[in-house]
Amino acid sequence: MNEEAEILSQVERAKKLFDNLKEEMNKNINSNEASLEVRNLTEEIFVKLRICLDKLILFKLRKVDFSGDLSKVYFPISKNLQDFNNIIKKYGLDKLDYQILDLIKFFQPFSPEGNKYLYILHEKGAKEKHHFLIREKKETIHTRTTFQNNAGGAVSWTPKGVIFGEGVFMNGVPINPQTQEPAYVLPNQKLIRHYEVLFKLEGYDIELIFLIISLIDTTEKIVKEILK
Repeated sequence: MNEEAEILSQVERAKKLFDNLKEEMNKNINSNEASLEVRNLTEEIFVKLRICLDKLILFKLRKVDFSGDLSKVYFPISKNLQDFNNIIKKYGLDKLDYQILDLIKFFQPFSPEGNKYLYILHEKGAKEKHHFLIREKKETIHTRTTFQNNAGGAVSWTPKGVIFGEGVFMNGVPINPQTQEPAYVLPNQKLIRHYEVLFKLEGYDIELIFLIISLIDTTEKIVKEILK
C-alpha cells in the first residue's frame, strides 16, 4: 500500500468507527450517561482523523527540501490567522507549495469557508493530550406526543409547536391546559410521549453525530484536495 492510500484509509477507518458508534449509541439510549464504549469510540474517531491530517502534512513535507524535525510537525489548526501564520513559520511549513498552504488555510476554523469545528479535533484528537477519555453528556428531549384510541383514531402534536387553551377535547377527553396533555386516559386509549436522546461533548453545545459527520467530511475534503 502506498502512502496516499494509507492516508485515505484513515478516513475510511473513521467512517467504520462512526458506524460502530451509532450502533452503540442506540444500545445506550436507556442509560443516564454515555457508556465507556461510546466514549472510547468517539475518542478513536477523533484520534484517527487527527492522525490522518498529520500523516498528510508529513507526506507532503518529505517531498520538499525540509530540514526540520518531522517528529515535531503536525497539521496546523488555528483559531485565528495570526496563530496560523506563526505556526507555519515556527515549524518551517512555508517550505510547502503555496497552493497547499492556501488549501490548508481555506479549511481553517477562522476562514469564512472553513469548518469552525475543526478546532475541536485539534483539542480532542491529539493522543498526547489525553489523560482521561473524552466525556459526553446525554440530553433527552420530548419531541412529540400522540393520543390514540383502539378504533385507530390518533392525534399527534409537538410540545413546542402547539399550546392548548381551555375547552379543547381530543378523542372525547378534555386537555389540561397546565400539562398540555389529556386530563385522563380511558382504558381504550393510549398516551405516547416520543423522546429524542442527544449525545453532546462535555463543554460544547453541539450534537455529537452532527459534529463527527462534519469533521469526517472536512477531513476527507482536505486530504483529497491536497493529494490531487
